Amino acid sequence: MQSQMQSAALNGFQLPNRQLASISSSRISAAAACGAGRRHHIAAALNRRPALQLCPHQQQHLSSAAAAAPQPRWQLRRAAAAAAADDPASSPAADDQQQQQLLGQIDLPPSRSAVAWLDNLTEQQLQQQAQDWGYQQVGRPLPEGLSLPAIADTIPDEHFELDLVKAFGYLALSLGLMAAGYAYLWFWHSICPLWQQLACWLVIGTGYFGVFQTAVDCAHFAFWPQRPVLQDVLGAVLMAPALMSYEVFRLKYFNHLMCLNQLYEDTDAWHPILPEDLAGLPPWRRALLQLLSATPLKFFSSFGQWFRSLEGFDLKLHPREARPWVWLSYALPLGFIGVAWPAMVAAGGLGGWASWWLGPWVVFHGWLSVLSLVQHTGPHIAWTEEGLTYDAAQAAINGTVTLQLPHWLEVLLHHANYHLPSHLSISIPSYNLKGAQQYLQQRLGKHLTIAVPNAQLLRNLMTAWLVYDAQRQRYVDFDQAEELVQQYQQQQQQQEEQAPLAADSSDGSSSSGAQSSSSSSSSSSSSNGASGSLQLQEVQQHNSRPAAAFFV
Repeated sequence: MQSQMQSAALNGFQLPNRQLASISSSRISAAAACGAGRRHHIAAALNRRPALQLCPHQQQHLSSAAAAAPQPRWQLRRAAAAAAADDPASSPAADDQQQQQLLGQIDLPPSRSAVAWLDNLTEQQLQQQAQDWGYQQVGRPLPEGLSLPAIADTIPDEHFELDLVKAFGYLALSLGLMAAGYAYLWFWHSICPLWQQLACWLVIGTGYFGVFQTAVDCAHFAFWPQRPVLQDVLGAVLMAPALMSYEVFRLKYFNHLMCLNQLYEDTDAWHPILPEDLAGLPPWRRALLQLLSATPLKFFSSFGQWFRSLEGFDLKLHPREARPWVWLSYALPLGFIGVAWPAMVAAGGLGGWASWWLGPWVVFHGWLSVLSLVQHTGPHIAWTEEGLTYDAAQAAINGTVTLQLPHWLEVLLHHANYHLPSHLSISIPSYNLKGAQQYLQQRLGKHLTIAVPNAQLLRNLMTAWLVYDAQRQRYVDFDQAEELVQQYQQQQQQQEEQAPLAADSSDGSSSSGAQSSSSSSSSSSSSNGASGSLQLQEVQQHNSRPAAAFFV
């Protein structure tokens, strides 16, 4: 039963010799059901875990989720080709073998993605384009027929191995960095100049970002899966000073991994602004959004993500099974506000509260915002709707920007700048992200986009890549977006004007149909003799039509 369940639910994500802790059935069902339109995100995240130890309730849930999951585009194409040609080479084993060959640097067919024009550029032109955008390298579009599971399966097992010594070592490093900053502030608080306070905020905020990454590892079961309850408690405690709900963050994060770069489906924290979003805002809110998006304030945009996470207080957004876990995960941030804040104010007044919590909290959001923006925003990153035009491998490989930083800073940030391996599998802990990234760069180097911090990249993020035009699949600034907003509003107005006309025409056709039916019923008695000949003529005309008429 368990092997059948694995083959049905894992759906190609079987990674041997990797561990998964058993998770209670209530947590599985509650998390997977949470959020309208966010189908099977927990199940899909667990698909990347092997050797599932599941109870019957979990098996039933994951099997139904796997059955509801849409097939990748390459699977649909191969199924159609196998049905047409009855080719035995289209078996799953041959398919897996072909996927492995595709990763072996064999000549592949060109991509038909939204940014396929990059394939037409020479190396010199592509390098010049990368410099204009602020990148060291712009990845060429991923070839057709390459699937995300096949890429994930090639990552060596060593990058999935969990090491508690490393896990707690990185956590201790971050806590020690925070302790050093707090100790300096406490000792010199009365005579500490402003620039030294800012430096301490930078140290403490950077240290807490590393602590937060440990909580992220706990959220996707990559810290201590043998102790799932302790892992969740630790993650919730570490995330409490950020005033974020551990459970809500996990749900949004899994949805992001499942719906990466999908229009209207990806999590709002990573979703671009669309012209229709601007059309529904009053002028003052549109001006406020432009102020927050087209100025340096954009590099603190994760404040908006934190603010939107408060929607978790609305119980209507969560099924009944998920509500206790969501509320419990909110209890710790609320407890931090109720206990830590008064203690800070009592010890140092409002200035102490601002120095010990608010300043480092702003620095933490700065790191979170900059990394998220750089990794998920770019003119070559296409956002498409869910369906056959969506390619998960293209979205993960070409839709993720790797930001290279000095080694010491990468260690302090727990290698959060290497986000691509997390898009391939949640089973990779943060301390193995760099090794997995180096492996992927060896195999798919020309398809990866790499950047280092520079003024050109930050300027483009702040002034050029602001509003996403989904129809042309490009970013525009707010001035160009105003034209798109006007076009969208005109289209909406035309649809509203045509709606009453369509309703009147439908009413007229229904009344005329009723009249014709009544007249036909009244004349049916007088036409019985001629009906046979008319039917014979209709049959003859029907048989004489060309074959193409049957497909219209």
